Amino acid sequence: MTGWEVGSDYRNDAVSLGATYFRYRIKDMIATYRITSAMGAPQPVLSLCSSSAAAPNLTNCGGSANYYTNDQNGESHGVELDGSWRIAPSLKLGAYFTYTHTYLTSEASSITTPLHVQLVGIPEKTGSLDATWNPTDRITMYGQMFYAGPMYLDETTTHGTNYGQGGNVIYNASASYALNDNLDLSASMTNIFGKKYSENAYAVTQPWSRTLSMPRTFFVSATVKY
Repeated sequence: MTGWEVGSDYRNDAVSLGATYFRYRIKDMIATYRITSAMGAPQPVLSLCSSSAAAPNLTNCGGSANYYTNDQNGESHGVELDGSWRIAPSLKLGAYFTYTHTYLTSEASSITTPLHVQLVGIPEKTGSLDATWNPTDRITMYGQMFYAGPMYLDETTTHGTNYGQGGNVIYNASASYALNDNLDLSASMTNIFGKKYSENAYAVTQPWSRTLSMPRTFFVSATVKY
């Protein structure tokens, strides 16, 4: 991978701002190789997908199979913005936004992933707003609103059709209390409202390969300092 980036930062006692533009060229990128015929399929694919050793087929995989090759090149470019503002001694606000365009520029003849189209599993836009509040010296409370924009999930099952999902907003929160100089207690909740969305690409004809986001999750911890 080769590339470059340029950025600038500004900071003072209350405000912090940052901006970066990046561009990378990536060789030997991994891409999905989709086949609809058992003829010429690698043995590992036949072992998984064929219902007959005498007459190879892809029946166990729904008549088609996806596997991977790294015989393609691509590019990625985008912008990263971040900032924070301490509006009071006990309250700090933060935000960031990222735009990332990642796509293949060339590929092996067997690859069906479209060129110059955002790759699956990578939202072009993500962002976050957060706040940190210290009502006392020992208490820290944090809240975050995270946004993951629309992204493609499958670009190869149906030629010319890109399957995807819409954007999602996720809320997270945490609180910690310094019981004394040696012991901190904390609790946090991820995905407070139990939003369900995909975090990975998957073939729409193979829904069992789909990975959902972390559900509403609650953590409690204690940290001892020696």
